[in-house]
Amino acid sequence: LNNMGQLFIDIGFPESGKKYYLQALELTEDSTEYLNRLRNLEWTFGNSEKVYQLTKTIYKRDSARVPAFIAADCLIAGHEKEAAYYFEKLKKQKEKSGEIDLYNSKEFGLYLWQIGRKKEAEFCFNQQIKICEESIRLGRWNSMQKGAQFDLAEVYAFMGNKEKAYHYLDEVNKNNSFPLWWVTLFKNHPLLDPIRHEPRFQKILKDVEAKYQAEHERVRKWLVSQGML
Repeated sequence: LNNMGQLFIDIGFPESGKKYYLQALELTEDSTEYLNRLRNLEWTFGNSEKVYQLTKTIYKRDSARVPAFIAADCLIAGHEKEAAYYFEKLKKQKEKSGEIDLYNSKEFGLYLWQIGRKKEAEFCFNQQIKICEESIRLGRWNSMQKGAQFDLAEVYAFMGNKEKAYHYLDEVNKNNSFPLWWVTLFKNHPLLDPIRHEPRFQKILKDVEAKYQAEHERVRKWLVSQGML
């Protein structure tokens, strides 16, 4: 039920998605997971402050559920001091376990860059590049749906390598359709700020939005035909 709700939200029908989330809550009585799903909904629609508030609530209930993304949520919502606390905590956890952070290296790099620790930031960005290039080379799921390519585009855009940034954005744009969360990433992720207002980026964004909108309309018509809207 939660996955069904997520599918509705991905295609731009939040009220339908919420109904499935509530049905799942009634069955499981897992209110923390329900809040986590609402966090995903707000994130999909780019409501960074609501995401931050929900993440904090979830963290207070069960800190094990959100150790990775709480730092990024704080950072993107503009709560830099809290972001610093959680990034440093996450760093210590990773150093203790010896694990490589497969998903947050670029956000950690952004945080370090913003506080002037640029050498450490560059290490994180280069680590993200290495992880993503390996994913593409080995054909991992993250590269198959173009997530690795998008991460590379973000890092290269922030580091000033526009040629590579646009190369990977063009690769991402080869997808035939996009869920709403992709549109939100294009519009809001701070690593893309250096190129966000450039005509070439805006053209790619329009393509992504158009592909999302076409899929949204196709699903809407089907839902109407089934009496579900």
